Amino acid sequence: MKRIRLRNLKESDKDNVFDLVQNPEVMRFIGPRRALTDDEAQAWFTEQLTRPSRRVVATCDTNELIGFCGMKILEGVPEFGYFLRHKFWQQGYATEACRMVLQQLNLTIDISTLQTFIANDNTASIALARKLNWKKLSATEQHGEQGHFYQLCIE
Repeated sequence: MKRIRLRNLKESDKDNVFDLVQNPEVMRFIGPRRALTDDEAQAWFTEQLTRPSRRVVATCDTNELIGFCGMKILEGVPEFGYFLRHKFWQQGYATEACRMVLQQLNLTIDISTLQTFIANDNTASIALARKLNWKKLSATEQHGEQGHFYQLCIE
């Protein structure tokens, strides 16, 4: 039985989006690397409603927003990413969401061109990258963090 589904963001998701982007643990490796202020969270939510960059991951049973997953073009490069509300961590949702989104993306783009940056101390994302067969590329620094670019390894 499927636990999650992908959908578009809705106005009724606002409280759950704020829960996500205002949680310092969730935001530790995302965006500005800190929880967003109320004004920033509102701007981010409005931007995602009008110009979505990633798909919403939601529970099948209640349609509750778990987080976001997908591809965004950053500086001309298709970057893959995901982020989930803290209460949904360590339950396998990230793995399921990434696999679903990659299957969908594979229908329209060459997913071997996707990249992602993972900070060296983001051990959960490194473990997920290994599980999903992402290979470590060059070492680099982003937002003051040491890490690596990863690329999906298609066999």
